[in-house]
Amino acid sequence: MFRIRKDGRKWMDQVGFKIDFDAYYFFLMAGFAADRRNERATDVADLIDYFPKDYQASQRLIIAHLCSKVIVRYGIEWNDRKGVHDIVKKLLEPGAPGFVSATGFEEMNAYAAAGVDVLQEAFVEKPRDLETFLLYYSKTIQSLLKNAN
Repeated sequence: MFRIRKDGRKWMDQVGFKIDFDAYYFFLMAGFAADRRNERATDVADLIDYFPKDYQASQRLIIAHLCSKVIVRYGIEWNDRKGVHDIVKKLLEPGAPGFVSATGFEEMNAYAAAGVDVLQEAFVEKPRDLETFLLYYSKTIQSLLKNAN
């Protein structure tokens, strides 16, 4: 189940996203870019257990990015086929609606929860509209990725 931090949802309430998953996605990408996780987030709201229609075309890319992050975090070499397979097997569940296992959701939600912190630290104030949010979001992600290299 995708879960969003309630304070993150409230922080984004004026941006004007069509669905809550939009905010979740931006938080997830910020957590990925910063390579930060927050497993301790407890005040969360359930979203859905599948990728919404607008995200289905990117579903495999998002899942691949998650797998990559977890593989690197565990220090598994890419040529270690068994190690990579074991991680992928933990994160994915082929019969599930979102193709993600409970462990995969936990991992993704930890990155998304940290993404709330990443964005709140980077923004001077709460975003008030989509255009301003996207401008500052883009600059934040670019800075995070530049500093990661």
